[in-house]
Amino acid sequence: MIVSSYRAQHSGAGASGKTNMEEGAMARLTKRDVVRKLATAKAAAGQDFAVVFSVACVGAAADPRWLLQAAIVEAAGGSAVSYDMADDSGKVKVFPTIDKVIQFVSQVNESNNGDYSGLEVSTGIVFASKVPANIYTDAERKIVVLNKLAPVQDDKREALASLLSGPMLEWATGNAAQQARYAEVNAQRIALEGDVSAIEAEVVRLQAIVDSENGGGGGA
Repeated sequence: MIVSSYRAQHSGAGASGKTNMEEGAMARLTKRDVVRKLATAKAAAGQDFAVVFSVACVGAAADPRWLLQAAIVEAAGGSAVSYDMADDSGKVKVFPTIDKVIQFVSQVNESNNGDYSGLEVSTGIVFASKVPANIYTDAERKIVVLNKLAPVQDDKREALASLLSGPMLEWATGNAAQQARYAEVNAQRIALEGDVSAIEAEVVRLQAIVDSENGGGGGA
């Protein structure tokens, strides 16, 4: 079985304002042409055949888009040749979601068991956290939010605990369906316990930042 590898990377804008994938004169393949190209390459390259699909994230975090390239070894002992994926008009194909990218690749280079390995995503600064104007006031704001969230999560946890120790208690040793439901509710309770603990730990961390302001100068 030939398994596709996916190398996902951020494609920043160059001097022209276009992404790295859009710059230059790289050849393009429509969906139908990449299927033909892969079939031809498999026959010509034999055991040397390989294809790597590279995904590039472009745009803004609020509205990311995805571009796709294929690097194909087309001949025995040859080097990979890279192509941009094109839409039916010949323009560089822009995918609205990463799901659409995966669907596309699975259709043009289908594996015999549905497994595709090596999905690595690096989106550069597209989804990077914003740097606050003032780290101390930002920490204070986050503490307020978390202190409001903590009792909400704890109430959820307590409600589940009450179910488990009350009306659902006998389900722990009941029939298969009851035991499965009991186990699910208990797993939810444990997850919420961990979430409450994480919130408390984060508040402690943020409070330490706030408390350090006197020696920190107040800027970010």
